[in-house]
Amino acid sequence: MDEAIGFNQMSWGFSTPYFLGMVGMTGAPANAGQYSNAQFDDVANRAVQETDDEKANKLWQEANQILADDAAFAPIINDSSPYLMAPYVEGFIAPNQMWFDLRQVSINNEKLEEVR
Repeated sequence: MDEAIGFNQMSWGFSTPYFLGMVGMTGAPANAGQYSNAQFDDVANRAVQETDDEKANKLWQEANQILADDAAFAPIINDSSPYLMAPYVEGFIAPNQMWFDLRQVSINNEKLEEVR
């Protein structure tokens, strides 16, 4: 990280391994801390291009280890989006990112009548 930056904070979910490339690859748009490591870039590039899921996952694990060894990021888990639902709302699944699928959400009318 450039000495003038000093500190950088960002919020993002880690539901895809591509997250590592988006925030860790040299010159990546979301690499706000300007982290740069040629070994990481090489492994991440190979992971992006790998068509075999098992091999790609192993490469992403290797890339993740490089970031951890470099202490490039300090992951902090903070669920600042708690959900409160009425007991008659059914089918809502709290996503690991802010992508809500409300197709399965419904109102259980029997439970609704109980609370009225």
